[in-house]
Amino acid sequence: MAMMPTLTCKVQYLNDIDPFSACTKFPEPSRPPLFTFNVDQPLIKQISSVHHLLQAPHRVFCTQHFELSSSQ
Repeated sequence: MAMMPTLTCKVQYLNDIDPFSACTKFPEPSRPPLFTFNVDQPLIKQISSVHHLLQAPHRVFCTQHFELSSSQ
């Protein structure tokens, strides 16, 4: 059985829940864990595992949607 190609890297998040807090400038956790991504799988299928590993307080959003009114 052939090995799947992977990419191992450190993962972190920026805690921006309170944008006016002075301590939001630093990524968390302070010692980022390693996560091994499978390059043959879509990233969307792996994000929930990264979120679980980090125990991030944020909800998982892969994209942000902006809606412009017709008057703009």
